[in-house]
Formats: sequence, structure tokens, C-alpha cells
Amino acid sequence: MAQVNIEKIHLAAIETPEFSIQAAGGPSDKGYTLNQRVSVEHDVANTFVLISLRVACAQVRDDESNQTTTGRFHFRFFFNIDDLGDLMVESPPNPFPIVDPNLAATLTSIAYSTARGMIWARTAGTPLEGFGLPIINPMKLLVESSQADTAEKNKAQAE
Repeated sequence: MAQVNIEKIHLAAIETPEFSIQAAGGPSDKGYTLNQRVSVEHDVANTFVLISLRVACAQVRDDESNQTTTGRFHFRFFFNIDDLGDLMVESPPNPFPIVDPNLAATLTSIAYSTARGMIWARTAGTPLEGFGLPIINPMKLLVESSQADTAEKNKAQAE
């Protein structure tokens, strides 16, 4: 794996295709369930990497009301990377090179931390006030997301 030079990373844009809160019931101090997935796309010719982060959360309720406040958030982080071609690696059985895992983890960490702040700020004054993304290992999130994507593709092919 390549050594990542952080000075060659430039955050070019952030898009928020989805940021929704469905409020139901009163506040809960029991915490939240969390489902999150990240994907990495790249365009070597244009030296950019896209980190797409999807987060779904729901308040944990201890009553029988079934009224749960939920949140769905989707962020797209566009990074320009100097010398991106030097940070691509072969990864059989993929027919094409992929972003070096160290670079993918670094970009995921930046995107995830930025999303944490955006969610924290934008949920202030809503029923999800106080919801925050936990501290994570970005490599673990990448691996788990990839495994979930593969499982979904295999299930779809079997049907």
C-alpha cells in the first residue's frame, strides 16, 4: 500500500442528495440504531475520487408506541488528488485498478468526520438533536460496506 501525502488531497465539493428527519413520538434517551455504508468511485483522468456516505438512524424506544424518529442522510464528497494514477493498485479479481486502500481509508475518514459535524449542526433543534456519528475505523467501514454490497449483488443474481 502506498504512503498517502495528505497535502495532495483537495476537497473539491460536497453534495447532500438526502438529509431527512421523520419525527414521531417524543424524545428518547435510549440511544440510536445506526446503519451506514460508504462507497468509493474514481476517475483517474480527471484526478478525482468520490466518497459516498449513506447513514440511517432511528431512536431506540422502550415503549410500545412504535413511534420512532428516524434520519436518513446521504453525502457525496468529491476529492481532487494530485498524482492519483500513482495511488491506484491492482486488485484481482477486479479487471481495473482501484484506489489504494490507504488513500480510500484516509478519504473515508475525512468524509466521515465532516459528515459527523454536518449532521450534528443540522440536527440541532430537531428531534434528532444530539445524534452523532460514532468514532469508527474507516478501513473497517470500507470492508463491511464492500461485503454488504457483494452480498446484495449475489442475492439479486440468485433471484
